[in-house]
Amino acid sequence: MNASRIKTFPCRLIVLLLGIFWTCSAAALSPVNPAPADSKKENIKFRVAFGALVGGEKGIRLEPVKDNTSLKSGDKFKLMVELQRKCFLYVIYHNSQGEMSLLFPYSPEQFENDYQLSKQYFLPPRDAWYELDDHAGTETFYLIASTQRLLDIEYLFNQYDTVGPSKKKDIAKQVLSEIGNILSEHREYTVIAEAPVGSATATRGVERSQGADPTDISVYASEIAATDFYSKTFVIDHH
Repeated sequence: MNASRIKTFPCRLIVLLLGIFWTCSAAALSPVNPAPADSKKENIKFRVAFGALVGGEKGIRLEPVKDNTSLKSGDKFKLMVELQRKCFLYVIYHNSQGEMSLLFPYSPEQFENDYQLSKQYFLPPRDAWYELDDHAGTETFYLIASTQRLLDIEYLFNQYDTVGPSKKKDIAKQVLSEIGNILSEHREYTVIAEAPVGSATATRGVERSQGADPTDISVYASEIAATDFYSKTFVIDHH
């Protein structure tokens, strides 16, 4: 019995060692799958506010502009954007007569010479306001943020600003087509957060009591965070 055990033990040990060797070799040769990337990486973050001065004989008041807001000729509106993460932000306006404007950036060169974090950019700049004319219809605003510059959009607006009135409509159609392509390409982007920054009513009350400008649209700012791309369309019913 003792002799038999001594003879069989080395054989079992060799088989066990060979098994461990092959297991370790297979593990070493197996491809290692990288850890999945964070699908909710917050690489786009900014604040945006959109307000209008409305009213008549009873007085002028400041109201937020939302999608499907109704405004009348003579009403004024203004936007504000504030970058919190470096991305490329565009505000495009398509008016009721088919004309287009790149409201932001003020010019493509702004991305190189005046594009700062935590700085409020107003559209139009300073104390000016846009005012709705007598042409009723649909006023559309496209807000687009991307980690990549939209060079085709920039090129088309450079063309739009240099051609005569007879060619502007054709380029406007190209701009709308390019916007459609961009939105279609990024239709599954991830929005991480989109919410008002604070209470507009409370903030405006404090500002008025301190003598600050009661028409400051930044009180209606919303903070937006997204991954790689973000878009929002505001449609105003101009009557």
